Amino acid sequence: TFDQYQNYGWAQAVHPEDAEASVAAWNKAVSERKTFVYEHRVRMKDGTWGTFSIRAIPLLNEDASIREWVGVHTNITDQQQTAQQLRESEQRFRNLANDSPIFVFIIQPDAFATVTYWNKTWLTYTGQTSNEALGRAWDGIIHPDDISIVMEHYTPAFNNRESYFIPAVRVKRYDDKYRWHAFKGNPRYLQNGEFSGYVGVGFDIHEQKLAEEALKQSEARTRLAVEAARLGTFEININEQTMIYSDRAAEIFELDTSRLWPYNVFTEAIHPDDQYIRHRAHEEAKLTGQLLYETRILLPDNSVRFVRLNAKYLYREQVPFLIGTIFDITDEKRTADLLEQKISDRTRELKQVNDKLRQFAYSASHDLQEPLRKISILLDRLLITLGEKVSDENKAIAKRIQLTAARMRRLIDDLLEYSNTTLGATGFEDVDINDIIKVVVDDMEVKISELNASIQIGNLLPFKGDRRQLTQLFQNLIDNALKYRRKDLPPLITINSAMVSGIDIKDYIQDALPQDIYHEITVRDNGIGFDPEDGTRIFNLFYRLHGREEYQGTGVGLAIVQKVVENHRGYILAEGISGEGAVFRIYLPATEPA
Repeated sequence: TFDQYQNYGWAQAVHPEDAEASVAAWNKAVSERKTFVYEHRVRMKDGTWGTFSIRAIPLLNEDASIREWVGVHTNITDQQQTAQQLRESEQRFRNLANDSPIFVFIIQPDAFATVTYWNKTWLTYTGQTSNEALGRAWDGIIHPDDISIVMEHYTPAFNNRESYFIPAVRVKRYDDKYRWHAFKGNPRYLQNGEFSGYVGVGFDIHEQKLAEEALKQSEARTRLAVEAARLGTFEININEQTMIYSDRAAEIFELDTSRLWPYNVFTEAIHPDDQYIRHRAHEEAKLTGQLLYETRILLPDNSVRFVRLNAKYLYREQVPFLIGTIFDITDEKRTADLLEQKISDRTRELKQVNDKLRQFAYSASHDLQEPLRKISILLDRLLITLGEKVSDENKAIAKRIQLTAARMRRLIDDLLEYSNTTLGATGFEDVDINDIIKVVVDDMEVKISELNASIQIGNLLPFKGDRRQLTQLFQNLIDNALKYRRKDLPPLITINSAMVSGIDIKDYIQDALPQDIYHEITVRDNGIGFDPEDGTRIFNLFYRLHGREEYQGTGVGLAIVQKVVENHRGYILAEGISGEGAVFRIYLPATEPA
């Protein structure tokens, strides 16, 4: 009641925790004769506590004494609750913002984009303290060249109180390195509708930006490459039968580039005799997704031009498109035709030369063999005629002459065989290696029997090759094994084959292609062998490891073997251990040589 309120009675309604402080503040204001401003909790009529604001002004007498106080006691409970809620909301916002992996900021309502808050993510990235980051401090963080970009987006948005988006600016990191970021800001409004600035976010787009730049550069390079290569480009809507094309595409068809030409103008320009090529290529493209064909086109003056079209199917919202290039190959075709004619002429000339060389070799062989035969015949006649008159010394000389003549005949025969192999393979056909080796063994049956030799042949796989040259190969390898046998052991020769890939033999045959498949033919003997360092030299023409007194031979056999292998685009390796034997490994491509 009014009476209860008198003097210090009002303090009885003040919250016990606030009463003493309220009285003290009042007494101080009275003693100092100053305006009394205070807030405290007061018991409401319904028994609850409300917060009130007091403001009282002293009215003074002429002698400066207080005559009375005039003031207001205002209930601010709702305002205080609202303020508390705002503070709690602000704190929740800051907590969420600080935990966010992207930048979060608040801008006060001015045209200069003055920042009043940056979250912890920004501070960690830039190395700034919270105070250092306020205001226009971002001026020194955004790349100097990008400041204008920020304001170009912010200023009109601020003037219109609209959202804004800055697509890409460079932001300096604590280590002075820049990374690309994008920023977005939304306007803030108070409860009364008053504009209160912006709240926004910034996020890292560095990798995306670099990828976009790389894509732009790639597209630019592709465009330059297409222009440099004089390629025409096109895009065909299959459903609508419409076509978008480059100027170069129109130029290839000698069409006016200033006009738009319908799709059928291009398709009708294809030579009537080549329309089936186009139709077949398009049918295959529906299955494979790839269009590729060459055709002739008729130009407006009825001249002919050759073109190559290369395109791929692409679907946009289930609508099929063909996107590709067209290239003028007229000069290429003419050059190819000319080259093909030159190759044909050159091949014919080479065949004629080879035929002449072969004829010369046979002629030379005959001309060289004939005097040797006459020497042998005349020597035999001379020995018969002289009979007993021939001394032992002269008989020995005559025998040496006959042996020399025989060796010369063998050398001439071997050189003739070698000469034939140097002319290349004469023709490839399906051959069964088992049959070839059987023929060779039959021809050498007497020698094999005399030496009590054994030849073990595995299941050799068939392939394409030159039958005559492969026969020479195995004749020389088997004869070599029989010749260089050990005296204390019957000769044993084993021949086997297997299929291997290029990657299996890459370690010791550097030229082998990993994806190729090879026939591996192994010829192994138990003869006298050779030192490993001689494994390459033994294939040299006329190279001999032993003197003629020990082993007969001309030094041509293994050279012929190597030449046959080379004619089949293959490889041969020789491995030997002195006194234990030798192994010859032959690798021939499973596909027919080109």
